[in-house]
Amino acid sequence: MKEIINCNIAVIGGGVVGLATALELQQAGHETILIEKNSLIGDEVSSRNSGVIHSGIYYPPHSLKAQLTFKGNQFLYEYAHKNDVPVHQVGKIIYGHDKDQDRLNALIKNGEANGVQGLSLLDHKEIKELEPNLNENITTGIFSKFTGIIDVPLLMASYAKNFESLGGVISKNSKCLESSQKFNKHHSLIQTGEEQFWLDSDKIIFATGLHSFNNGQNISSIKHSESLKKINYSKGHYYKISGNAPFQHLIYPLPDSHGLGIHYTLDLSGAAKFGPDVEFIDNIDLSFSQGSMERFRNSIKNYWPEVIHHALQEDYVGVRPKIQMKDEPFADFSFLTYDHHGSEGLIFMQGIESPGLTCSLAIAKYIREKLDL
Repeated sequence: MKEIINCNIAVIGGGVVGLATALELQQAGHETILIEKNSLIGDEVSSRNSGVIHSGIYYPPHSLKAQLTFKGNQFLYEYAHKNDVPVHQVGKIIYGHDKDQDRLNALIKNGEANGVQGLSLLDHKEIKELEPNLNENITTGIFSKFTGIIDVPLLMASYAKNFESLGGVISKNSKCLESSQKFNKHHSLIQTGEEQFWLDSDKIIFATGLHSFNNGQNISSIKHSESLKKINYSKGHYYKISGNAPFQHLIYPLPDSHGLGIHYTLDLSGAAKFGPDVEFIDNIDLSFSQGSMERFRNSIKNYWPEVIHHALQEDYVGVRPKIQMKDEPFADFSFLTYDHHGSEGLIFMQGIESPGLTCSLAIAKYIREKLDL
């Protein structure tokens, strides 16, 4: 007979959003257990991104991404300062040319409609004053004051430490094999190593990222939902250069339908890196694709011609759990609730890619409100 463990809330998935959600619920006084299948927290999507704190300028008004990003931005800065997580409000330039002025004007209006603060248009002179090394043919742009960078591993470690200090429990190397609702409880079979036990919870939240579609097949109320989406894996490469950083702010092109373009970022040590690109793949693959370096060089030289004199070095590769189809212009965060699956107290997340890190604390509060806790 398998052991039965009871708790108020189970969170399945220990990435940055699962951790933030568990912390939010434990802070609210609800006994919470976090189930993470890997030996390290945040070892997949969360640890393989650019570490950028976004502002929310890009997303369609009234979308969840639009509603949660700038709120999450402000929550994240506040949390980082309070908990000694390294963070730098470095600011970002979205650059353009004369022909792009209408797009830039529309983008800044979109951001302001989303409640984003600290946005301003730049002319050629202002751009050169901020970043003298930018390509001379860049004549216009947007400055985003509240865009920044954060130490993601230390952020996740802080979420976990604070969660556990409040009595929360993290079970690593643990998989949720199945879950169903019985007698107003969510009855989940968990495997840790060779051992299995039942976890009975009043509420359950799934934040399983790349594996959400497969996990959904093991949840009785989710697997037949028309709202369950297949995951379109999107590989993103990151390259770095050695030596002095050419720019002091983040540098972004205008976005396309599937990403924000191959952009320039900094880490908290001041080292320069570039990425990610967008490459749809059939299976999770963290290797560098043939031809990616040349693709990066051709893109980067549009705003930094001097890249041809520098060696690009492989840094890391991440994979994003997109639910956006290749021919879709936009896909929002997906939160499946009672209206989608008919199971009280269950929230199932999908498509929590960028700006998921920025939104992590805002998503946690959103989930708490959805659960009426």
